[in-house]
Amino acid sequence: MRVSPLQLRLTTTLVLLPLLKIYKAPLVYPILSLFLLDYLDCGFYNTFIGKYNCKKGDEIKEYTDYQVKDKVYDLFAYFLFILLFSKELDSKTLNIILVLFLWRTIGVVLYSKTKNKNNLKVFFDGINGVLILYLLSTHFTQVKENYNSLLIVTLLIKILFEQVHHKK
Repeated sequence: MRVSPLQLRLTTTLVLLPLLKIYKAPLVYPILSLFLLDYLDCGFYNTFIGKYNCKKGDEIKEYTDYQVKDKVYDLFAYFLFILLFSKELDSKTLNIILVLFLWRTIGVVLYSKTKNKNNLKVFFDGINGVLILYLLSTHFTQVKENYNSLLIVTLLIKILFEQVHHKK
């Protein structure tokens, strides 16, 4: 039996994030885990386990189906993170994360219905950037003092990234 990259990612998410919570890991570990989990699927799978068609090939439908699942798994990982680690965040950051989660959810639902990548561009995923900014603000005074300005810059960079990453 062969496990798909998305199955590997889902299983790892369901095991890793709760374990980090149970063992009271510093917040840096679950935040970095969100980044690593996103790269666990195709890159890791093809390098270490076996070949799986994650990239756009002859069948655009297959690629789009994979992309929809990938975006849903991203949302699931964020949801589980919010559920488990929301108390470790300040209320301002948590509110920003919740708004961005709902914003991205709208985009993923629209993308799954229309297969139009513009929905992923408009309804960008800024959660990881905000979490990294929050983490930096807890360790560096200058980041904390300039949090609002850096938040705007972080979100603008993420919007630009989405424009490039989801080109037609």
